Amino acid sequence: MKTCTSPRARIAAVLTTWLGLLLLSTAARGQAPEPAPDASPRQAGTVEFVSGDSMITPQTGDSRLVAKGIRVNEGDTVITFKGAETQLHMLDGAYLMVRENSRIKIEAYVADGGDKDRSILDLIKGTVRSITGWIGKYNRTAYEIRTPILVTIGVRGTDHEVTYIPPGDPRGEPGVYDKVNEGKAFMRSGNDVVEVPPQRAVFSAWGAKPRRPRLLAAIPRFFRPGPHEREFARRARASVRTLAAQRRARIRALRELRRAAPRRAPERRRELRPGGRSLPGGSLRERAPRPGAIGERTLRGRAARTLRERGRREQRRR
Repeated sequence: MKTCTSPRARIAAVLTTWLGLLLLSTAARGQAPEPAPDASPRQAGTVEFVSGDSMITPQTGDSRLVAKGIRVNEGDTVITFKGAETQLHMLDGAYLMVRENSRIKIEAYVADGGDKDRSILDLIKGTVRSITGWIGKYNRTAYEIRTPILVTIGVRGTDHEVTYIPPGDPRGEPGVYDKVNEGKAFMRSGNDVVEVPPQRAVFSAWGAKPRRPRLLAAIPRFFRPGPHEREFARRARASVRTLAAQRRARIRALRELRRAAPRRAPERRRELRPGGRSLPGGSLRERAPRPGAIGERTLRGRAARTLRERGRREQRRR
């Protein structure tokens, strides 16, 4: 059987194959998911001071060494080793001191100056001192320090220090301790809530079930100041005096960012009813085109025209 090798036949075969591949790719693109939105983590604060060996482990990605000035995000876990200390300046003006041999996760931190602001910290191990910012002042119910034994610490505008002692730790009876330096805090365990006044400490014992918190007669000895305590307190209290101004500045900065963000309107085309009449009400219904549809129709039209023109030229040559 003789194979057809005329130029017109060859061109038609190539264009037919090309159009078939184009249609297949169109179907595949129509089923492909849209690109995922930017999933970069929300910033919670920055490292103000570090002494000794510490690291930050993000929720996804590689761990990094702690250095002054680096950002700390939601989902990050701050880990300090023996003799180390890390101080964080949070976006709401709060200050955190993560003491040695500690591990704390920033579970959630929103400081946009609105009703949705929140601070949720998980103390997994060790001790953290917190001098609260505007979240602790204006959104008190949205501030929590959670611990492994289902004990939660809340505040009412506070400088306080939380310690978790696991079983086997020689420092004291296992459980959760909270010492209040200024302001007020409360400890919740199950349905029991105990308020803690200044210069007092509260304790909830370790156990399989929640234990009722109790105020201690004396502050435990392991609550002792570190070598950088005065500088930490000085910076934090200076921040507390300007919380309202910091909050207003944050609101303004976010508003400017929203205004400066580029706005891209989707391409639209007008669609009329058959016969050329508009839809009821005299308005035209606008519908966003299917991605890539206009370009594909143009390409198919060009291919068909090219095929017809080449066919005509072949006929004239004959």
